Amino acid sequence: MMTYRRFIHIVLTGCTGIAVTLFLWVALSRLSYPFAIEWLEGNSFLHVLRVLQGQPLYVAPSYDFIPMIYTPLYYYFLCRLRRICWRWLNGKPIFMVLR
Repeated sequence: MMTYRRFIHIVLTGCTGIAVTLFLWVALSRLSYPFAIEWLEGNSFLHVLRVLQGQPLYVAPSYDFIPMIYTPLYYYFLCRLRRICWRWLNGKPIFMVLR
């Protein structure tokens, strides 16, 4: 006979499995999508390029570059991750996968 606790455990395990499967499906399908998924992706890409080129992130706004007010750790993390995963991603920006 199935107890109440066992039934709840089975239901929650099933729901967790469905959630993880859906997340993986969405994350992996973004790898092959050629366009921006989120409207700040292009600006994030410019921030990462500035870090890779050794330029400062937070400068006075100009016609060429307007910095976002987010913390810089995300961009530095992406630069490190890019150096590790560049060949695996076939040149696609890593933030397209992380967002």
